[in-house]
Amino acid sequence: CVDPPHPHADRFLVDWDRVFEKMDLEPKQIEWLAAMEEVEHGLVDVPTGAGKTFTLAAYALAHYKARIHIVTEGIDILQRIRNHLIKYIGGVGMVGGGKNTWGRVTCISADSLHKIGEGFDDPTSKKAADTVIFDEIHKAAASSILVQMSRYKHAKMYGFSGSIEGRFDGAERQLEGLCGQIIFSLTYQEAQALHMVVPVRVEWVRVNGEDVIAQLQNPTAKERHGIWRNQLRNRAIADKVLEFAPDVQVLILVSKLEHAVQLKQYLPEFKLCYAPPSKAKDERYEYYVAQGMLDPVDEPRMTAIRRDEMRKAFEEGRVKKVIATDVWGTGVDFPNLQVLVRADGRASEILDTQLPGRVTRVAGEDKEYGLVIDVMDEWNDTFLRRSNTRKRNYLKKGWTMVGLGTRRVGARAAAAATSG
Repeated sequence: CVDPPHPHADRFLVDWDRVFEKMDLEPKQIEWLAAMEEVEHGLVDVPTGAGKTFTLAAYALAHYKARIHIVTEGIDILQRIRNHLIKYIGGVGMVGGGKNTWGRVTCISADSLHKIGEGFDDPTSKKAADTVIFDEIHKAAASSILVQMSRYKHAKMYGFSGSIEGRFDGAERQLEGLCGQIIFSLTYQEAQALHMVVPVRVEWVRVNGEDVIAQLQNPTAKERHGIWRNQLRNRAIADKVLEFAPDVQVLILVSKLEHAVQLKQYLPEFKLCYAPPSKAKDERYEYYVAQGMLDPVDEPRMTAIRRDEMRKAFEEGRVKKVIATDVWGTGVDFPNLQVLVRADGRASEILDTQLPGRVTRVAGEDKEYGLVIDVMDEWNDTFLRRSNTRKRNYLKKGWTMVGLGTRRVGARAAAAATSG
C-alpha cells in the first residue's frame, strides 16, 4: 500500500532570508534551528530566558508554508506566545481559553487538543499540522496529554523545555517516545556566558524556632501550618522583602492563595494574582473578605480579564509588588523583574529551574543579576531537607549563594563556569 501524495507537497520549504530580514539571532539560536532541520523529531533543553518564544517565531517565519501547531499548558503562556508571534507572522490562530480560531500557525492549549478532531489524521483538514512544537514539554508527560499528542500521525514533532530531565517520576522517557531524544541543549552557564540570561544570586533567609508541625500527620495540614500559616516564617519573609525600595519590582511566589492572603497581612501594599474560580461564586474570596483579610476595594474579585490586566501591568512595570500562585510560576515574561521570592517551600528540579527563571531575563545593562530570595527552614527536618534540595539544584547551575555563612557558596564555581 502506497500513501497518496500529500496535498501540501511544498509544506517544508524553508526560506531563512525571511528570518534574517526581521530578526537578529544569537549564534546558539542558529545552531538550535539547524538541529531541528536535521531531524523530524527531537527535544530541545535550554534554560528559561534563553529565547524559546523568539526561536519559535524564527522557525515559523522560515517555514512559511508549513502548518504549525504550538502547544502548551496555561492560557497565560499561550497568549504570551501568540502575542509574540503576531509581531512577525500574520493570522496566528488560538484554540483554548474560550477561543477557537485556526491559522497557518495556531497556538493550542494542551487541554483543548481534542478540538483538532479529524485534523490528527486528515492532512486536507484546516486543523491538520505539518509541524508540532510543545513548549514546556515536561508538562506533556501527563497521561491525558500524551494520549492526545500521540494522535498526530504525519507531523514533525519537537519539544522545548528547560526541565526535561527534572521529573521525579522518570516520565521524561515517555517524552522521548513522543518527540525523540535531545537534539540541542544549552547549560545555564553557557547561556550566561553568551549574555542570553543574567547571573543569579540566591540570598537565604534562615528561619529557626519551634517545630509547629511535629505532631501533625496529614500532609495538607503540615503544609498549611508549616508553610502557609507559619507566622514566624511569613514575618521573616516580609521583613526581608521590606528591605527593598518601593520602586524595586518584587514577585513573591506561593503555591496556594491561602498563603498569599497570609503574607498580605504583613505586606498590604502587595497585590495578589491567582487563578480565577471555575464557577461564578468564589467561596474562598468571600471567606477572606468576611474574615477581614481582604478588602474588596484593594483586592477586587479575580477574573480572567483582571488577571490578564495585572500581567500586562507587571510586564510594563506599572505594578511593582505582587504575590502570585503558580499562574505566574512558568511561561510569563518579566524582563525588568529584579527580585523573585520563593515562599512556596517546595523542592523539585523542575520547580527549582522554572520558578527562579522569572528573574533570569536580560533587560539591558542595568540588570547585572537576578536576585532570588529563598528560605532555609531549619526548624523542621522535612522542610530543611527540601531547602537543602533547592540549594543543591541551584548550585548545579553555578548560582552564587549568600546568607548561609560567611563565605559566598558557589561563587568560585560560577565564575569558573562562565569564564571557561
